[in-house]
Amino acid sequence: KIHWFIGNHDIWLFDYLSTEIGLEIVDGWQIKTIGNHKFFLSHGDGVGKLPVSFRMLRATFRNRFCQKLYSAIHPRWTIPFALRWSNSSRDFSAEIPVCNNPGQEPLVKFAESYLETDPDINYFIFGHRHIVIDHHIRPGHEVIILGDWIHHFSYAVYNGKNIEICRFCANQ
Repeated sequence: KIHWFIGNHDIWLFDYLSTEIGLEIVDGWQIKTIGNHKFFLSHGDGVGKLPVSFRMLRATFRNRFCQKLYSAIHPRWTIPFALRWSNSSRDFSAEIPVCNNPGQEPLVKFAESYLETDPDINYFIFGHRHIVIDHHIRPGHEVIILGDWIHHFSYAVYNGKNIEICRFCANQ
């Protein structure tokens, strides 16, 4: 079964993929027990301490009325606008982001604080940041930030005992 965690660029999915191929769309986060481990799974854009401006923008984009208004505009105008907006959020010609200090990463800080409320979580799995991190918070608890499929070609594999970050290579 495929679970798609809606992120900041995915809020327009609605129900097409779930209807057509049975994909489960998750808006927010989930806690799942898989094997003997407990996972906190999230895209990552809506967790932790968020600036007021981001929360307002996120609320506007996720508002059904605003989405209906936007969908009423012809795609000839909305698609170029959306692409410009999306591209402005990061410079695609820049170098691939690197995290030299995972302890200062906002998603790692979120996971550390969340463990205080639910100390049974073994793995926090996030996307969103376009960086690859496998950070052990303390024994038995780690944060995985998956990177992305554009620059890193990265993903994670859970074998029932631990998680390994892998990179897709077409030459394998």
